[in-house]
Amino acid sequence: MLNSKGFTEENPNYPSQYLGRLTSPRILTPRSSPRLADPTLSPYSITINDHTNISDFINSIQNQLKRIYPVFSFQFSSDPPLAQAINFLTQAVDRILAERGNNSKPSPEKYDGSVDYDTDDWLKEDIEKAKQATKNLARYEKLLKKKEEKLEEEKTKFRCEKQDIKDLEEHLQQALNNFELQQKAWLDSKRSEQEKLKVDKEDMEIKLAEAKILKEKYEKKIDESAKHLKHEKDILLQLENCLNHTKQTLAIDQKRIAQERLELEKEKWKLDQKSRKLEEDEVLLKVKFEHLDQEKLVVESEKIKLQTLRKEIHEEQNTLTISKEKTSISEKNIKKASFEESLQSDKLYQLSNQDYESKIIELNDREIEIEHAYKDLQEQMDKFNKELEDRENILDEREFLIEKQEKDNKKKFDNFFAIESSLAESKIQVEDLRTFTIPELEKQSGSLSSLMNELIEKKQKLDLMIEKLNKELTLLEKHKEDLSGNENTKNEKDILEENDYNICFSKDIENITLELEQKLVKVKERELELDHAQMVLDNDRYAVTQAAEFLKKAHVENEEQRKKNEQEILEEKNKLKIQFIKLESGMKLLSTKEAEVYSLKRKLEEKSQMLGIKEKEFKASMKNLHSKNSSIVEEKDDDV
Repeated sequence: MLNSKGFTEENPNYPSQYLGRLTSPRILTPRSSPRLADPTLSPYSITINDHTNISDFINSIQNQLKRIYPVFSFQFSSDPPLAQAINFLTQAVDRILAERGNNSKPSPEKYDGSVDYDTDDWLKEDIEKAKQATKNLARYEKLLKKKEEKLEEEKTKFRCEKQDIKDLEEHLQQALNNFELQQKAWLDSKRSEQEKLKVDKEDMEIKLAEAKILKEKYEKKIDESAKHLKHEKDILLQLENCLNHTKQTLAIDQKRIAQERLELEKEKWKLDQKSRKLEEDEVLLKVKFEHLDQEKLVVESEKIKLQTLRKEIHEEQNTLTISKEKTSISEKNIKKASFEESLQSDKLYQLSNQDYESKIIELNDREIEIEHAYKDLQEQMDKFNKELEDRENILDEREFLIEKQEKDNKKKFDNFFAIESSLAESKIQVEDLRTFTIPELEKQSGSLSSLMNELIEKKQKLDLMIEKLNKELTLLEKHKEDLSGNENTKNEKDILEENDYNICFSKDIENITLELEQKLVKVKERELELDHAQMVLDNDRYAVTQAAEFLKKAHVENEEQRKKNEQEILEEKNKLKIQFIKLESGMKLLSTKEAEVYSLKRKLEEKSQMLGIKEKEFKASMKNLHSKNSSIVEEKDDDV
């Protein structure tokens, strides 16, 4: 470990007892500091500046030792720097002791018995001073180690805070960029509104110019009219006459309108009368149908009577035949009786035929009357249907117009809703600005102010720590006066470097605080601008809300008008439905009555055919009776 000339372990003239005392573990193994430790052996990190300071320190010690012994040289090892410095000191002390011993090489036996008492005391004092110096160095080293650890912690904290400040700056920059984008969009919208206002202003200026031109024209006309007042008076008189004439014409027109109203009322009354006639015709039809039913019953009763007559005639014929067989009445009486009976039967047959023909004629007349009434009903129904069709066409036209108005209103409502949605979106954006971005900026400004306060407090703490370090360094300098001048110069350099580092550190902190203060000023200016923009947006929002309320009122009025129109249309439709239902019921009744009339007509035709067949049979039977009577009379004549 010791490689300098004259100070090796192989030198037998070096006193072993002093060598053992000087190279004891308490002296050669001091507690190393993280700043002076080897990077390969120490867990602490050593910067490049620390390496350069240690090497300068060792070189300065070596230079001071060369002043004592010019040929001195030291080989660096992997020992801690303080151990190497102690080795330097031990070598220098050994050299001084050797020189004082008149360059003699004493043996261990001589030192054991023949060492001078004065030199021994002097050596003890030097060794005690060296031990005290090493103890002081170890203690100061511990203190420096603690201070350096504190400084490292402060550095790490400062770095973290610096990183937090950078993150805040980035976040602020992002927020500012977003705000600038929003501001740009707002400026674009404001620019478009300004352009619209410019266009409106130009239109207003054009209208004002036109109004000025019209005003000049009117002034010219007024001047011209002032010149022709007399002529206008005459014209006014003529106008009065014309007005009188128009009054008369208006009175005539009023009379004509009154007459037209009366005619319209008459037509309405006629329509009412027609409707009443239709109702009366329906009632008459019912009465006629009832009368037809009664006549049907009468015809059936007459048919029954004819059947009874036929039976009676058959019975009489049978009685005649029986009477002819049983009694022998004179031929004259028989002829008279048969002739009288034939006359009676002929009379009865003629009477029945006349009654039947008269009834058939009446039925035909009634059928003709019913057909005429049915035709009249059909004509009236056709007229009524035409009137209904006209009314339906009018209602369809009204419905078409109402639907067109509804479509126009829907388009307007859609436009109103689009405007309302755009207004709501702008309102939401403004609310977002007010509720999110501005509070975030306020929070960030508060956090920046708190950071500023913390940094100022830390700066004050660092200043106090620097003052304390300076005081401790002065104390260290006082204690290190016993050591060599090389060590003093080295420590002074280290202290100066540390002071420079602390000054630079404080300057950096001051620069950061200044930058943060400037940013805070900018943020406050931006907040003022945002407040002004918020005022403008609030004013715009108030105007927009008024416009939206006006649109809502217009929308409500249009909705009420549309509902009224729909209600009127529904009432008209219901009336038409009721009328249509009535017509359908009347048509059904007419169809049923027609069916009943046709059925009665068919039944009457069938009955007439049956009566014709029965009449033929009755005539044949009468011919047979006549033929029989004539044959009987002829037989009696032949007998006579």
